[in-house]
Amino acid sequence: MAKLESFDRITKLQEDLLEKGYCFNQIAAISLYAKAADDLKTKSSIRQIPSDNHIPITIGSVYFSYSIPQFLFKQEIFTSKFFKSFVEYTNPKYPNSTLQFELDHNADSHSQKKSISIEQITEKHRTKFSITDYPSLNISTVAKHKNFGCGLELALGLRSLRFITYNAALFWSNDRHRIGIKHISTDKKEYSLGNLVCSMYYDFKKDLKLGSSFIYTSEKTVEVKFGCQYRFSPDLIIKTRGDSEGALGIVLRNRINEYLTVVSASQFNVKSLSQNRSPKMDFSFKVKINE
Repeated sequence: MAKLESFDRITKLQEDLLEKGYCFNQIAAISLYAKAADDLKTKSSIRQIPSDNHIPITIGSVYFSYSIPQFLFKQEIFTSKFFKSFVEYTNPKYPNSTLQFELDHNADSHSQKKSISIEQITEKHRTKFSITDYPSLNISTVAKHKNFGCGLELALGLRSLRFITYNAALFWSNDRHRIGIKHISTDKKEYSLGNLVCSMYYDFKKDLKLGSSFIYTSEKTVEVKFGCQYRFSPDLIIKTRGDSEGALGIVLRNRINEYLTVVSASQFNVKSLSQNRSPKMDFSFKVKINE
């Protein structure tokens, strides 16, 4: 049975097409993947990111996911002294409902965030109740009838007794296309209109995918993004994107063999060409082993 996606994943196809793989926030990265049957999956990564003093910062991380009947465990640990933990329990009598616990801990800032939630997932609706140590009481729900759906995400601050998050969405989708409109709140202290996001995803044919997003921000500005992905072969994929600020990016994903994949990315601002300036170029690459 197909299950609905959560509220924050309603527009995931569009967002992945426009954002995933464009690794300009880092210089280089290498990742090693491994799994034992379907129960244990691990990922180890090392990446270099730029800094203000032009000396790259190296960050490492280890992630694992382990599942047994009724339980799912996830853990991610970073060399920056930050780690994330996730535990999920499913009662065999209620297979569509899960109990979840999440913990984010930052040793440098001596801060952490904890939450406990209950989620129910069916073919036509998905609802999640959670409470965090902010403290806040949260509800996220998505419902769908045929090709049309809607979603709501609210967070009530238990100290202020006011909504600190008030998001909503409408969407239409089928096997190949998806259109979504979202309101994303931006002000936790005063009720006001936040960002309005309209995004589209179009699976033009088997190898070509198109996507775009239009954002009317709370500051009354407009941001536009558009992109496409083309699969030349099962092992070679190219992605391009542009935006209203003049940034033009390209990603090339090449699977060398079953154990090695190389992702290279570059970006520059086309507006600088019209201003007779040399465009600032950004380059990055990833090496993925055994993905």
